Amino acid sequence: MRCLPWICAWVVLAAMAHAEEPAPPKQEGKSEKEVPVTNVTVTGKKEAQAVPSALTSPTLEQARAELARTPGGASVVDLERVKEGRASTMPDVFKYTPGVIAASRFGAEEARISIRGSGIQRTFHGRGLKLMQDGIPLNLADGGFDMQAVEPLAAKYVEVQRGANALQYGGTTLGGSVNFVTPTGYDASKAQARMEYGSFGYLRSQVSSGMVIGPADYYVSLT
Repeated sequence: MRCLPWICAWVVLAAMAHAEEPAPPKQEGKSEKEVPVTNVTVTGKKEAQAVPSALTSPTLEQARAELARTPGGASVVDLERVKEGRASTMPDVFKYTPGVIAASRFGAEEARISIRGSGIQRTFHGRGLKLMQDGIPLNLADGGFDMQAVEPLAAKYVEVQRGANALQYGGTTLGGSVNFVTPTGYDASKAQARMEYGSFGYLRSQVSSGMVIGPADYYVSLT
């Protein structure tokens, strides 16, 4: 069916006018249906820790869980296992730690400690590693460190970051980092005594104590 041109044009204009016609304004006194809103109260209960611990010092289990998420080489040395034998020098601590070379210098406290070849040429006064106690660097201004700066008996575990995993502590950690973590009043014995003895007049003793008092805790060790 064919239509005249002026009829088709009129139909098109009428359709456009209907499409552009604005919506009728809302009449006063009439509103959309109101939906009542009731208050919702959400309550929760904080779960108590199975074993209370210090907020600033992770436990051994927490440290292992954290390092388990590290994509590179990282280890946690449980010093309670080390203390089952002699715990006098760094070679005693890192005897079974993969990727760490620690050799005593003539049986003294000083030792050669190396991770991934860094500092392997040193027989004393280590270099190439970041040595820390509770995250605080013990390195000197030139980057070197002394073995006597830490006491293995006054630590609960050691975090070892090999290679580039230690870059979180700075760009001077070519070989890696070693962090000795101190016990707290939450995980230390109230009273502890220890003695080691051996040939050539070797004698080593320690007394320590840790306790929680109200909102505070303390740990003290004398070797």
